[in-house]
Amino acid sequence: MRYPGPDHREVGCRWVFPSVVWQSGAVVETGDEMHVRVSSEQSGDARIVRAEGELDLHTAPTLQAEVDAALEHNPPLIVIDLTKVDFMDSTGLSVIVATVAAMRERGGEVRVVTGADKITKVFTLTGVDQQVGLFGSLEEALA
Repeated sequence: MRYPGPDHREVGCRWVFPSVVWQSGAVVETGDEMHVRVSSEQSGDARIVRAEGELDLHTAPTLQAEVDAALEHNPPLIVIDLTKVDFMDSTGLSVIVATVAAMRERGGEVRVVTGADKITKVFTLTGVDQQVGLFGSLEEALA
């Protein structure tokens, strides 16, 4: 892919124009169309990674980058909060599966807050719900 010019930046696998808005985490946003917003924070021994928007081929690298940063903190528990995710495909799911594998190597655990039935269904149809704990709320996942 050819670099489109000095007024653009590469974020993950997409070219993003200067209208990108950065808030409490990584944001991939062009114009009025938001794709994904991710952030993380510490809560006790757990590292919480939140995603909002769509997790697909274009935005999953943004989630992966935030998860990689969370792994650097060496937490015993990572909670991935997907309650504000509207859509998730297999690429987003693969980020979570890779996180589960990385945490198991370290003796840690991953819990996922799905909230919406449509996101929970992605986990159950693929069998990933057998590898990771699914929770309806952040409070349940942190308990």
